[in-house]
Amino acid sequence: MVRAKNEAERLQTLKNFKILDTPPEDNLDDIVLLATKICGFPIGFISLTDENRQWLKSKIGIIENEFPRSNTFCDYAIVEEKTFIVENAMEDDRFKNNPMVSSGYQIRSYAGAPLISSSGFVLGVLCVVDQIPQKLSLDQIQSLEALSRQVVLNFERKKLELDLLERELFLKNIVGMLPDLVTYVDTNYVYKYANPAYGIWFNVDTSTVIGKKVSEVVGEAAFLKAKPFMDGALNGDKQEFSIQVPYLVNEQVVTRLIKANYIPDTNLDGKVIGVFAVISDITHLKEAERIAIEQSEKAKIALKQLQDSEKSFHTIFDHSPIGIIQLNSKLQFVSVNEAFFNFLGYTESELRNKIVVDFLHPDELESASEALTHLLNSDQLLTRRKRRYIHKSGKIVLGLATTRLVEVNSDEYYFISVIEDITEIQENEEKLKLTQSKLISATKMALLGEMAGGIAHEINNPLAIIDGKASLLLKKLNKKELDLTSFTFDLNVIRETIVRISKIIKGLKTFSRSSENDPMEVKQLLKIIEETFALCHEKFKISGIKLTLNCNPTYMINCRSAEISQVLMNLLSNAYDAIQGKEEKWITVNVIEDDKVIKVSVTDSGNGISPSLLDKIMIPFFTTKGVGVGTGLGLSISKGIAESHQGTLNYNSTVKNTCFVLELPKVESV
Repeated sequence: MVRAKNEAERLQTLKNFKILDTPPEDNLDDIVLLATKICGFPIGFISLTDENRQWLKSKIGIIENEFPRSNTFCDYAIVEEKTFIVENAMEDDRFKNNPMVSSGYQIRSYAGAPLISSSGFVLGVLCVVDQIPQKLSLDQIQSLEALSRQVVLNFERKKLELDLLERELFLKNIVGMLPDLVTYVDTNYVYKYANPAYGIWFNVDTSTVIGKKVSEVVGEAAFLKAKPFMDGALNGDKQEFSIQVPYLVNEQVVTRLIKANYIPDTNLDGKVIGVFAVISDITHLKEAERIAIEQSEKAKIALKQLQDSEKSFHTIFDHSPIGIIQLNSKLQFVSVNEAFFNFLGYTESELRNKIVVDFLHPDELESASEALTHLLNSDQLLTRRKRRYIHKSGKIVLGLATTRLVEVNSDEYYFISVIEDITEIQENEEKLKLTQSKLISATKMALLGEMAGGIAHEINNPLAIIDGKASLLLKKLNKKELDLTSFTFDLNVIRETIVRISKIIKGLKTFSRSSENDPMEVKQLLKIIEETFALCHEKFKISGIKLTLNCNPTYMINCRSAEISQVLMNLLSNAYDAIQGKEEKWITVNVIEDDKVIKVSVTDSGNGISPSLLDKIMIPFFTTKGVGVGTGLGLSISKGIAESHQGTLNYNSTVKNTCFVLELPKVESV
């Protein structure tokens, strides 16, 4: 088998034409027929030679569709890159022992003109074959070469058509992802094209827009607003403007502030035949501009790029502040915009011949593979995931990647990804989470501070009992007055007192520890409430407050117990402060189940909260307590904790006393 010196590039060029194993074509069959008639040979074919075989695109006088490449006549025509002629194969040492000569078709004469692409690579051969020795005239050879050029022109025309079709599909998919209206209107104000955004803006099937007049789709009032600008574009002048437009949507008027570009479309004679339009909803632009002022210079540039991107699709792709990439089926980069280069810190040349997973964090590889496999094997067209990437500097950056699968045909597809840099947003969220954690911790410590006196008294009393009993036992021991009954009794008192202190310390430890990273666990609600009571029971007792608990021990909840304890402690502390100075002082915690939730009601003997304050009590830093007494964060933090447990915290205004209700999802007993 002979090989061309540029064999690898030649094979890739042949593959790019996508003609191997395709059906016959009448125009190519006609060329082969004409070649056999001109040369007077009974057999003719167009052969395309890949790595291991010679495949026939068109043929006359031959049955097979392909042959092994080894020692074929056409191999020599490919290597020589010029018309290859054998007048008598039996007299040619290269071919006289070839099976196609000694048996089979018994080839004697062969003439093959190479099919040379415009890039200079030989794709195959247009050849004629006879079973008797033949000699071609110069005119016949030149005619065969002319026909070979026609074959190549046919291949390149088909390739150009396929490339244009793929590019059109790519552009259509990109435009289809845009939130802006992209449209084409003829001189009669009739839609000839409308992108999918029309369906979202006007709640219609986009396909029904084509062929309708503008006024039928957007409403007469909106059409009259835009008509002067449309007429200006139809007169040949590009229009760029911002106006408020009263669109008609579902028979309701929806006013939008829009920014629009109308671009005239002209034919070869310079006559305007229609208008391209890109229309953006900028109703909230003023708010966006205010935010941009507060953000960094980078955000200002991003906003400017976003506004400029309305001009055309190419501006959107090339200058979008959000990264846009196109990947082939092997995940290699096909198209990449500048924002993506900036996101990863690489240049275009550095991304060449790379695949996108080369820049993913190693921990993302498995989930990314699963997401792409799901796109390929399901009806889902889009996937949206947070992904960690490795910047050129080595740091980890976070992107929100929206990926769409685009199928060219049953065997060919590619991916389009829109990747938004959310690294800074994520960092701000982490900072906010840390601040919230500190506020929760500070509020928790403040509650402990309020209960400190009672906790100290609660621990000192049993310590005094232990000390007294131990001293008494020592005296009896010294005087040898011990008897087994009193000795056992006193030791049991000491042991029970130690258990009492242990419960208080355990409750204190559970309440005071940081719990934001704790996993959710199924816990007995009664145990959580009792541990919380242990921290404030003595303080309430000293203040003459009657504390009552009604709770079924079978109630179970999925929770972070330290956080639920903090909510209960806050409600109990608020109730304690509210009933100071009242003659009747009591607090009742009542727990009931209702359908799929457990309701924990904390009610005190107070007279309730004024209706004028109900809308404010959950607002951070709002407090009715005196200066230095409360932070105003307790209820708002408690409400947040309840919601993080898929529950609620509300004030019950139907009860004559002051009552707050904590609702949590019920878990069956385990």
